[in-house]
Amino acid sequence: MSYIQSITIPASNNTKFITEYSFNTTKGSVKIDERFNTILYIANLTTDDVIYNPLHKGRGGSVERDTIFLDYPMTGLSDSDKLLIAVQGVDDSNLEADTEAIKKEIKYLNKQISKIRQ
Repeated sequence: MSYIQSITIPASNNTKFITEYSFNTTKGSVKIDERFNTILYIANLTTDDVIYNPLHKGRGGSVERDTIFLDYPMTGLSDSDKLLIAVQGVDDSNLEADTEAIKKEIKYLNKQISKIRQ
């Protein structure tokens, strides 16, 4: 039994599987074109291994905007390898309310700045 086949993914309403991405083995990165909150894991289906799992030493990484920089060694991997990427998606159900709250906060802060400048 391979390592990947033994993984159980805790799915929720927000779990998303990303199909559009750019894998760059030279940089050790994966660029994702969709919004997400948390990366759950990334499996390389070509080599049959998990290359990102924050709970496993040496398989973590860092995120900068829409790009994940992997700690996993890229030796033997190819940009064309097929990846399975699971993320905790963004819940857009409260997006409108959040946007209005942010607009109110910005308006308030602008008023405070104006008072200070007077």
